[in-house]
Amino acid sequence: MTQAKRDRVTILADGSARRAPQPEFTREVLQNVPASVTANSRGTEKLRGFQMEADVQYVVQINYPRDVRILANMRVRADGGLLAGQTLDIVRVQPVEEPASPPQLLIGCKELEAGR
Repeated sequence: MTQAKRDRVTILADGSARRAPQPEFTREVLQNVPASVTANSRGTEKLRGFQMEADVQYVVQINYPRDVRILANMRVRADGGLLAGQTLDIVRVQPVEEPASPPQLLIGCKELEAGR
């Protein structure tokens, strides 16, 4: 499960004032950390009611951060690698532990929707 980490990412959280009408992802929770970013070839879109619902399009793997909590309402900005400069919405966070490997965090992401 552990892969070579050839990319760099920054985790962004909402840094806007309380009760702001729109979130501003300006607060950097983790900066320029080594990561492995892969496209999820099984990503699909489903129609639920009248709304299109997207699954995970990218999986970002980082070493498990001990003193930082990453949540599904944050964003990932790719600082290096093929997606450099692109920002993704986090939709799922899953810690993974394997024998003889350091703990990892798998972050499921999707591309930002238009207007966000």
